[in-house]
Amino acid sequence: MTPALLPVPELTLDALGTRVRAVGSGAFAALNEVRRQQGRLTRFRPSPLTRLNEHGELHDPYGGSVALVMYTFGLRLLAVRQMVQARR
Repeated sequence: MTPALLPVPELTLDALGTRVRAVGSGAFAALNEVRRQQGRLTRFRPSPLTRLNEHGELHDPYGGSVALVMYTFGLRLLAVRQMVQARR
């Protein structure tokens, strides 16, 4: 008897000004992380990003804010590279 295949989760979330799609067993956790990071990067509510914009400095740069910003820029760069490659 062949075991039944479970459906692959496919979830979407409107976040960070776009629609985020996650597929696979880690989809739920991935979208939770996107939602968490959105809270830290929002310009529309108090967040580390709004404090940086308002004061021009981070009072606790080693509390993860600098790493988060660098990580986010790295993800954006990766996404742009993937879009360019897909158009070739």
